[in-house]
Amino acid sequence: MKRYLSDTSFKISTGFVLATFTLLAIFSFVLQGELREKLEGDSSKQIKASGNAIVTELVQQTSLIKSLAESLAAVVSATPYSDALYHQLLPALISIDNPNSLVAGGGIWPEPNILDPNKKRNSYFWGKSTQGQFDFYNDYNLDSGKGYHNEEWYVPAKYLANNSCYWSRSYIDPFSKEPMVTCTVPILKQNKYTGAATIDMKLEGLHDFLKKQSNNLGGYTFLIDQNNKFITFPETHHIKNFDNTDLLDISELASNQPEFSNLANHLLKISQQASKIPREAIQQHQSMTAYFEQSYQVSDQQAATMADAIINPARENLNHSYLLDSFQLDTDFLLKETVNVSVFHVPEAYWKLIVVTPTSTNSKAVSDIIKKALKQAFVPTIFTMLIFFIFVHVYFIDPLIRITQHLRNNAENPNKEELLVGFGQGDFGKLADLYNTKTALIKNSLAEISKSNTQLKIYASYDDLTGTYNRRAFENMLEDTLQCEDCDNRAVFYLDLDQFKVVNDTASHIAGDQLLKEITDCIKKNLRDNDILARIGGDEFAMIITARTVDTSLVIADRIRLAIAAYRFEWKGESFNISCSIGIVHLSTLKANKQTVLSCVDSACYAAKEAGRNRNHLYLPEDNNLSARFGEMESLVALRKAINDHRLFVEYQLIKHITGTSPSGFEALVRMKDTNGKTIYPNNFMPAAERYNATWDVDKWVIENTIAEFEKLKQDFDVGFCSINLTADALNHDQLLIVIENSLLKNDIQGSFFCFEITETSAIANIDLARKTIIGIRALGSRVSLDDFGTGMSSYSYLKELPVDYLKIDGVFVKNIETDAIDHAFVQSINDIAVAMKIDTVAEWVENESIVSTLKNIGVSYAQGFGISKPMSYAALLDNKITLDAMIKKRF
Repeated sequence: MKRYLSDTSFKISTGFVLATFTLLAIFSFVLQGELREKLEGDSSKQIKASGNAIVTELVQQTSLIKSLAESLAAVVSATPYSDALYHQLLPALISIDNPNSLVAGGGIWPEPNILDPNKKRNSYFWGKSTQGQFDFYNDYNLDSGKGYHNEEWYVPAKYLANNSCYWSRSYIDPFSKEPMVTCTVPILKQNKYTGAATIDMKLEGLHDFLKKQSNNLGGYTFLIDQNNKFITFPETHHIKNFDNTDLLDISELASNQPEFSNLANHLLKISQQASKIPREAIQQHQSMTAYFEQSYQVSDQQAATMADAIINPARENLNHSYLLDSFQLDTDFLLKETVNVSVFHVPEAYWKLIVVTPTSTNSKAVSDIIKKALKQAFVPTIFTMLIFFIFVHVYFIDPLIRITQHLRNNAENPNKEELLVGFGQGDFGKLADLYNTKTALIKNSLAEISKSNTQLKIYASYDDLTGTYNRRAFENMLEDTLQCEDCDNRAVFYLDLDQFKVVNDTASHIAGDQLLKEITDCIKKNLRDNDILARIGGDEFAMIITARTVDTSLVIADRIRLAIAAYRFEWKGESFNISCSIGIVHLSTLKANKQTVLSCVDSACYAAKEAGRNRNHLYLPEDNNLSARFGEMESLVALRKAINDHRLFVEYQLIKHITGTSPSGFEALVRMKDTNGKTIYPNNFMPAAERYNATWDVDKWVIENTIAEFEKLKQDFDVGFCSINLTADALNHDQLLIVIENSLLKNDIQGSFFCFEITETSAIANIDLARKTIIGIRALGSRVSLDDFGTGMSSYSYLKELPVDYLKIDGVFVKNIETDAIDHAFVQSINDIAVAMKIDTVAEWVENESIVSTLKNIGVSYAQGFGISKPMSYAALLDNKITLDAMIKKRF
């Protein structure tokens, strides 16, 4: 029994249970009944009261603006027309001496020829400048401008009652670039409508006012106008369009931010309900709407909304409360939690105030009550916790402190580790025994780990086959070398074995491994102790050599190369000659980082291999061979990035039928935009792609995009086909026919609308494969054209083996056809052969209509060149549609 009672876990559990039950008893006494439900009800009433208070304040603000507008109207009504008098009185009324004024501008806008029979436009408007002064603007009176009689804020003035104001939709002022709304009141002279008076109200002040109110509510508030366009919003960047020239409505924000959709849908329903017109006002509403629609600056939807605002069906139903509706959303766009939403109507202005508060506000109120209750229970709780603390301290904390202190001492003095003693037979005694046992085990394990770490460091830095440094260690040492003061006295070698693959493939991988070991020994014999050797790839070695001059580095490299060339590798009775290519970078000639040095020395090694192998190549900054390779690689990288960044595009050049009524077509020509938007032509990026067999991505892009765009092209222009160029890589690619077929199916278009051009050179490189591919393309319904025909030495001999539909006569024979009899004979010969084989011909480089006439007399079917049309982007085609349509219809 005593042993059980001495168990520390029992003591802690007993003390915790006693303290818990005591606290539960206190809380159950204080927190009871319907506390939370009552608080939630009170919170709802508070939000409603706060919303009504905010609306009341807004009404005061809008009433001030309305009063100013009415004052302007009263001046015009009561005084005879005088330009000087208006310039004296009106700006004085507009410019209220108040630093927090919401007034952004104002003026009067008479009906045509009312104030002055000779002036159709005779407005007086003052706007606040950036310096805070009100300046007179005459823009609306200029004959070159649109005037003001069709503006959305002017048109409804005719229907306004004498004491009412029409509030425009929110907008970005084109002069001040500030968001604002306009209050419009009618001007009546002798009970006759003579124009309108307006005051522009800045929304920035409303934004600040609502932000302050939001802080008091714990959520946020915002305003929308009769069009459901935003007047204010907590984060204003969300409610401006892409160029900050207008404010969004709730549907547009929901489109940009789908998380706002639920709230937007609720608000749209409330707007529809609030704008229901009484039966007796329907005819009046229709009359107003029809009148407003006559203005070319007012849309049909806006006209109906303006009529809604003037009739204002919500006016009579909200005498005691401005609340339209309240609801709850699971997730709010800004607060990212469950919220309560209350929607209030702002009288006269026909705006809606939306108050969004997190439901967690109620929880906070509950927490406040609990804090108050805790204060009441403070004394009994403290007394209970004091007893609990003493209990825990004696039986738990004190032993734990002793153990912690012991562990800390051992951590600070790891070489003087002591055992835990003096903790009796309880749980802490058992813990001490376990600790002492584990301490001994850990001490032994640490010794083993230390030994293993030493071995791992060796493995991490050395190549386990050759015993040299590995790539990681070499790069670290190279980085250290580049930081040294005597860096200029070093050279970096990159060595690649020339015949390693032969040994590996013919004698086995085991033989290859043995060769690498022996080559390593051979290299080491020709290095000094302070030189660094590393194996960084399969048969690739790198070295950091101490060499004070470039010539010294060349001597050392030659010594290594000749030693390897003199070496014979013997394996199972076979003898192999071995050689190597070495790239050299002397660090005195290149000030660069590690990556650049490695890239340059690798390129130098590559140049040595391309020059015939078994030789060295020294990198120099003016090395044209390496510069060309770098240029090609950079061009290839730029091309791949352009594909990823969607910067490839197609230009189209017209192929005109000149001998009959068959339809003309376009040829799709790929182009690239650089990062600055400049057009790059294929001769600047395709050679590098062809050299490194990377043209397939370009071919695939051109095929897919041209086929996708042709249906639209065919609708805009009277053409019957589009030609697409294929590179040699595409002609040999096993996915070519699949890509063409999938693109045709995806765009639901027939293959007969497309012709695929292959060059004579790429076709004869593998005549059997070319024939197979051509047959496959024609099986899809498409046609095939043999491009640049006549440039090959044996063009005619291969023509019978290629079932093509068109021959494109190379432009070198066409451009001088009128003056060069040999060129004329060449073209005549090619066309005669094509006619005999029932193949149409296309002449390239046609630069004027005189050449077209010559070609037509020969019998050439189609002409293509600057004399017909230059290549143009799709947008440029549309800009030149009239000229292109005329050329397509033209008969030569």
